[in-house]
Amino acid sequence: MRRSTIQLGTKTLLISLPHQWVAKNGVKKGQELELTEEERGLVISTEPHSTKRIVTINAHTCGKLLRRIILGCYLEGVHELRINHEPEHLEAVSTLSKEFIGFDIIKQDSTTTIFQDYAHQNEDNAHVVITRAFYILKNMIVEGGEALRQNNKVIIPTLTNLDIALNKTAHYCYRYARKNKLSNEETLLYPFICTALETSGDIYKKTIFFITNKPKDKVNIIEA
Repeated sequence: MRRSTIQLGTKTLLISLPHQWVAKNGVKKGQELELTEEERGLVISTEPHSTKRIVTINAHTCGKLLRRIILGCYLEGVHELRINHEPEHLEAVSTLSKEFIGFDIIKQDSTTTIFQDYAHQNEDNAHVVITRAFYILKNMIVEGGEALRQNNKVIIPTLTNLDIALNKTAHYCYRYARKNKLSNEETLLYPFICTALETSGDIYKKTIFFITNKPKDKVNIIEA
């Protein structure tokens, strides 16, 4: 169905609504309608437009990729994820909730687990989340430097916890970018930054682990 625009004033364009749609939805003169901008169109509705995505997966068909598939659904901004599984998958699925922010288990039994988004879309913005991720990475670098200078392996668990926090924050930022209406540049840039931050944290942690497990006389630390 196509409609021609009508010029009103210098900047405003109007289009008429199809009579059948108006009658079906009981639209009256002066009534406010909901307009939702999407990447390739404009949605007109009498109620707020919902873009909530609900996905169901069967664990037995995923095999070793189960974790990656669940994480992929989270990153893509799925609102609700229903997982059908065998009792032996219960622990593995439950553990995944620790890796997510604002996406938790709301119902679970021996054969079904349901994750649901309970975070408010506007509770944070991508700039704030990315800044938080950089701050966590900075702390990792500081703690790792102390571990090397003191040859202190006790600090290592701290690095592991910081790396987990960095991954959760990076994943949440990626999810935020997919869920919310961002510019084309931001939609491309934020996931790239998130992936770079996560990779940097993993490499740095492994580097510190490798060096601290070497004999002390084999390590020569040069401070800039």
